Amino acid sequence: MSKQLSQNYTKLGSPAEKQVFAKAISGDVVKKHKVLSKQHVLPEKRERKVQLESKLLNIQKKNRSNKISEDVKMNIINFLEQDCNSRMCAGKKETVTKKKVKKQKSTEHFLEAVCCDKYNEECTSRKCKNCDDRKIVYGEFDNNIKINVMKWENVCEQVFLKRTGKYKSVKKISKVNHTLSPYDVVKQFENVVPIILNHHTNIVHQYAAIKKL
Repeated sequence: MSKQLSQNYTKLGSPAEKQVFAKAISGDVVKKHKVLSKQHVLPEKRERKVQLESKLLNIQKKNRSNKISEDVKMNIINFLEQDCNSRMCAGKKETVTKKKVKKQKSTEHFLEAVCCDKYNEECTSRKCKNCDDRKIVYGEFDNNIKINVMKWENVCEQVFLKRTGKYKSVKKISKVNHTLSPYDVVKQFENVVPIILNHHTNIVHQYAAIKKL
């Protein structure tokens, strides 16, 4: 019997087949009668490994003790998908430097000033009776001073085409410098407040809908 097993083992080709064969002939009965050790049916390393097996064809992979569970993975994903934890703005810098002081650009302080709860759709959509008339309180300022403001605008530029040897007018989005008074800056900001609130309302609504899926 041992000779036959040895011959069958030598005919196997791939390591996977040898592993299955070795586990197929393992077990307490084989160990009791010392079938494997009589004529060294298996190589010594393989034989020692087989002797550690306690069940026939026990080829199930052991679970790694350091494997992260699916619940933990989903909790991490949900945390990072929150807008307050992760923000992706393609082509936009997340900070602005003024007088060598770097500050993060964020609408959080603005939303907290004009809304009871910045995560409540009723507040951000101006339907809440407690904060529907809240506004930014501005301090006194000298309207004679001038402020340089950069704005993204569509501008027409002349581009030279080497293939045709002619100029072509194209539209590009570029930063344009504007010199405004403080009052004009405040007025322009007030004009975009509804846009900011509507954008944040969409974010709050989308996250609420995703959580219910």
